Amino acid sequence: FIYSVLVIVTAGLYLGGIEAYLAVMVFALVLGWMNALYFTRGLKLTGTYSIMIQKILFKDLFRFLLVYLLFMIGYASALVSLLNPCPSSESCSEKSNCTVPTYPSCRDSQTFSTFLLDLFKLTIGMGDLEMLESAKYPGVFIILLVTYIILTFVLLLNMLIALMGETVGQVSKESKHIWKLQ
Repeated sequence: FIYSVLVIVTAGLYLGGIEAYLAVMVFALVLGWMNALYFTRGLKLTGTYSIMIQKILFKDLFRFLLVYLLFMIGYASALVSLLNPCPSSESCSEKSNCTVPTYPSCRDSQTFSTFLLDLFKLTIGMGDLEMLESAKYPGVFIILLVTYIILTFVLLLNMLIALMGETVGQVSKESKHIWKLQ
């Protein structure tokens, strides 16, 4: 359904001469190829695998992402509150060209969303700790970051792998029955 809507929106944007049709079309292409996977369920060779992918995506991964999002929001709000607030731009006089520091040096209105992205990068091993110098209590900041890394990277990701393994095991046991049912 979403694929069909995106194709219609893409056509409308293209006919309207709006360049954003390309962004919508990209998502339609991805969903279209994923939709093609649905039709492989009737083949003996790929039917079991497409069922596994479907169950992993909609059952295991959805639950994992929900819990992971709650962890990220909780830790991001706690860690952002430990950053020093940014001085306002009004404190600079109009004659002097002073630059107002922004994140990661201090906390401003955009910090929370940026910090969510930084926590995600930290989870996948691409993050850095440049915001550590601007924390009010660096010790508490480090403790929170370490507990976040342990809980998300070690615990949650290993639980996701275990859940996926369990799903693959269940589908493998019932593979012949599932394939005939499809």
